Amino acid sequence: MTDAEAAIDPAIRKRPGAARFARQLATGLALLAVSACAGTQDRTSDNDLGIANVDVGDGGNRGIDLAPAPLPRYAAGERFHYTDGRIEEVLGLDGDRVFWRRVGGSDFTGERDFILPRTAWVWRGKAGSDVLEGAPPSLWPLQVGKATRLSVRRTVTDTDGQSQSSLRDWRCRVADTVLTKVRIGAFETYEVRCVRYADNNPVEVRIWHYAPEVAHYIRYERRLHRRAPLIRELVAIDPPADAMSQRVRAQQAEAVQQSLEQQPQGAAIPWGDPRGANGAVTPLTTFRGGDGRYCRSYLVTLVAEGARDGQTITRGYPALACREAGQWLPGYQREAPAS
Repeated sequence: MTDAEAAIDPAIRKRPGAARFARQLATGLALLAVSACAGTQDRTSDNDLGIANVDVGDGGNRGIDLAPAPLPRYAAGERFHYTDGRIEEVLGLDGDRVFWRRVGGSDFTGERDFILPRTAWVWRGKAGSDVLEGAPPSLWPLQVGKATRLSVRRTVTDTDGQSQSSLRDWRCRVADTVLTKVRIGAFETYEVRCVRYADNNPVEVRIWHYAPEVAHYIRYERRLHRRAPLIRELVAIDPPADAMSQRVRAQQAEAVQQSLEQQPQGAAIPWGDPRGANGAVTPLTTFRGGDGRYCRSYLVTLVAEGARDGQTITRGYPALACREAGQWLPGYQREAPAS
């Protein structure tokens, strides 16, 4: 690892299996060495990108034990809601390829491995594509310490048909495991960090906090040279409408109301038909929003009807609701609980 990478992202230096104190001590010594030896250019990159002391929204617990995490599984019709109002819907799947639609925006195509670049998209009238050169080692199943290097050929075509191409160099690593707190609750996550280089200088950092419990990342951060950081947190995942019959959907909705109204944090209420679609509703957090209304985050566990690949599919759908006029209604835009 280069001094520049160490300076821009010291957390990426952590290694699996060591005691927390030993890791913290080693990181501190490494930072002292970087401070003493790194060149002016490296320190400038560190300050400009703001990564060395970035607040990743964790709950203070790192180095937790997590089983290796397999690739996420998606289903057509699932919708992902984020704190910035962004909504992404799965249109369909073709093997490991996922076709997405940004609600109110454009379509794009990516992989189940969301760390890989999107293969095709349209933005502001321009068409773009990213092509991975070679076959780099995969980070999946996620385990702390795994690393890979990606060379990506980006091509952007303007409305007049003119194309421009550039090569992007990414270095990615599963940096740690961490208890990550977002407004829908606290989840055990893998922290994956990717640093992009241009002329051997770090120019961009992307950080995902992937929660195996919900099979998706719950926090995403992007930092570019001399730009304000983009931080996006997951606030809800909607199950596909055709995953449940109308009768079962009504049972699930009733279980949500009963759970949020009556159950303490962590107490699950089962719902559905054991011979078909079924699951449970579990409240996660409770807080009061700035408008005085009570809000609760919760997790809907869905065991899909039938089977896929010979196995029953169990999926967790986190969500947020606020109490209004005696009912619990979706609260995507509500304020987060005070820390």
